[in-house]
Amino acid sequence: MRWEERQRNTARNNRGAALMMAVVIIGILMIFVFSLLLVTYSMYASQNKKSASKKNREAAYTLSKAITKDITGDDAAGRSALWRYIRFNICCTDDYWPYYDGVSDGHKEEDACRYFDLKVNYADAYFQFNASDESEEDPRTTLEGFPGSVKLCVYWMPEEELLYDEYGNIQEVTVSQIKESADGEAGIRLFIEVICETASQSCTVKNSYILSSTNSQTSDRRALESYAAIEDGKVNPYNPCGFSCGNTGTQLIDSRKKWEWVETGN
Repeated sequence: MRWEERQRNTARNNRGAALMMAVVIIGILMIFVFSLLLVTYSMYASQNKKSASKKNREAAYTLSKAITKDITGDDAAGRSALWRYIRFNICCTDDYWPYYDGVSDGHKEEDACRYFDLKVNYADAYFQFNASDESEEDPRTTLEGFPGSVKLCVYWMPEEELLYDEYGNIQEVTVSQIKESADGEAGIRLFIEVICETASQSCTVKNSYILSSTNSQTSDRRALESYAAIEDGKVNPYNPCGFSCGNTGTQLIDSRKKWEWVETGN
C-alpha cells in the first residue's frame, strides 16, 4: 500500500508537467520564428536601401551632368531657363540674393541658399498623354526610376580676392564693390547641389562653376532684354521684381557683357 500511495502521490505531483513542457517548446518555436522574421525583414530592408541608394546616386550624377551641360553650353542664354534665372538674379541688389560665406549674418545657409523642387517635365513631346482621358495613368507620377524627391540647392560666392582680406579673414562685400572691381562680375563662383531622396536614402552631388564675363556684346541682346522685362503686368519667372541687372541702375540687363559659366569641379 505504501508503494502504491507513493506512486499516486508522484502522479499527483507530476500533473501539468506535460503542459509546461508544451508551453516551453511553443515559446522556443515562437522565438525562433520571430528571429527568422527579424532576419528576413533586415535583409529585405537592406536590399531596399541598396536599391534606393543606387537609384539616388544614378539620378543625382546624371542630373548634375545635364545641368552642367545646360548652363555651360554656347547657347545657354537662349536655351537654359536656369541660366537666365541666375543671370537676372545674381548681383542685382545686396539683399535680394545675398552671397554665401557660412559665417556672417545675412550670408548663411538660410539667407543665401535657394532650393528648387524638380518634377517630371510633362510635355507632349515626351509623353503621349491625353489629360482628358481618365483611363490613362498620369506619366508625371509613374515615370519609372524617378527618385521620390529631387531638389537643387543653388548659392554663389564672390571671388576669393574680394571675400578675404590680407589676413585671410572673411570681410563684407557689396554688389557695388563686385561690379566696380577690376574684373567686375568675372570670378563669381556658383555652386549647385543636386539632392535626390528615396526611401529615407539620399545622395548629393555638388558642382561648382566660375563666371567668365567679357565686355563683348552678346548676339542675343534683344532676347535677353525681353527675358528681363515684365510685359502686360505678367510676373517674369526670371526677373520677377524687375531689378536692374545693368551697371547704370536703370538697365534691365547690361547686354554688353557676355556671361559664361565654366565648370571647376567639386
